[in-house]
Amino acid sequence: MVCLDRERKNLGGGARHDGPDSPVVGQAHDILTTLGKPIKENISAIEEVLIQTKAKDQMDVLDLPIRSSAKLAALAGTVASADMPPTRIIPLVQKQESQD
Repeated sequence: MVCLDRERKNLGGGARHDGPDSPVVGQAHDILTTLGKPIKENISAIEEVLIQTKAKDQMDVLDLPIRSSAKLAALAGTVASADMPPTRIIPLVQKQESQD
């Protein structure tokens, strides 16, 4: 990872309060964009596992695969409504979920 102190020195020293159109601000923006790109890609990959990022409206979720957040929300509703032990189907569902 590129050290931000080194990049600050490359830009000409310490913190500067130049305007948004200054070359120093433009260079800083370019450096931060470059440094942030791999972080954004890693976070996006994690996000796509947790939530359905391709769904644009409620009807889209019917056609797209269910993600972890929806599974957890459904599980929370089931657990909260249960006054009895789990039904016989629950172990089958758990087995299927662990294979996904």
